[in-house]
Amino acid sequence: MYMPKPKFKMPKWLIAIVAIAVVLVLVYLLDPSFFGTNSPTANALSDRQAQSNLNTLLTAVEAEYPSSQSYSGVNAAGFAATLPQITVVSGSTSSTGEADISMAVDPQWVALAAQGNTGHCFYAVSVGGQASNLPTGVPDSPGTYFAVNDQSDCTAKALPTTGWQANTFPGS
Repeated sequence: MYMPKPKFKMPKWLIAIVAIAVVLVLVYLLDPSFFGTNSPTANALSDRQAQSNLNTLLTAVEAEYPSSQSYSGVNAAGFAATLPQITVVSGSTSSTGEADISMAVDPQWVALAAQGNTGHCFYAVSVGGQASNLPTGVPDSPGTYFAVNDQSDCTAKALPTTGWQANTFPGS
């Protein structure tokens, strides 16, 4: 049987370019950081991981309070063995990522801060007793409070003056 030749033959160079483009799109979808960028999904996951790490550390910190009715014995080094996935730095040191948490301690309160990839800084404060020297804007009744903002200086000593919410992160 006679088969006529196709009138248009796709050039090999065009087939190669299309194949390379398909491969590059697949690589980007599987690993956005391959091209040095962050996808919105990766950024959202980083923010959630920052919140999760703050909650994990906050739970460990709050476990120290009941026995002495003070946070005085809480320090960064005390969590290195029990929470190896989290690096705790001093309250005046900026958090540089979701697993790097800035911690400021006072006898009646403790403040934590962690930076997500989106630039959001997440804060958690636990107020134990009658805290009289809390930073401006932080609720002074006993409880746990959370805040989020876009400060470039994401430290536990530079707490936001507004936006505090009890028991959960704002917008969660």
